[in-house]
Amino acid sequence: MKIPVIELTPEEFELIRCIPFSPKRELLSQEEYACASSAAVSLMRSLLKRKVIPKIRLYYFVDADFNSRSRKSHKEIFEINGTSGEDIYKHPHFWPFLHYFIFGPDLREEIKEAFLRIVGSEEYISGSDIPKLRQFVRDQTRNYGLYPKKASEEFYKLALEC
Repeated sequence: MKIPVIELTPEEFELIRCIPFSPKRELLSQEEYACASSAAVSLMRSLLKRKVIPKIRLYYFVDADFNSRSRKSHKEIFEINGTSGEDIYKHPHFWPFLHYFIFGPDLREEIKEAFLRIVGSEEYISGSDIPKLRQFVRDQTRNYGLYPKKASEEFYKLALEC
């Protein structure tokens, strides 16, 4: 079992460099925001046209059943707040989703590999496996000093990909 990796074109790689995925995206000047927004739209168009975003990652964004914190999909939340169509891609709050579409769950590689080893060692996962996985997630969150709320969502994404 492996986490899907998206091979980016040189043009897509250049577009990524224009998008601030870190929290400092909130501090962009008008010019930086315009550049990043344009790059995000172009990048999404390209990724969607090439059909390289894994389906589970798209479902996480468009399907309410995959939103662990709301009865609405992440896309619906943008729309309820007045942003729709490609304007969603321009929004700084969308850029973490774009990062996830490309790079997968935002966890250290060694954590992902260990999680995959645990999950991959079982023929199927049942309720009796949950305590072991829960303990693993807690241990990794503590060992690496991860912010628990963010870590829980990233582990959820990782579990979806499995």
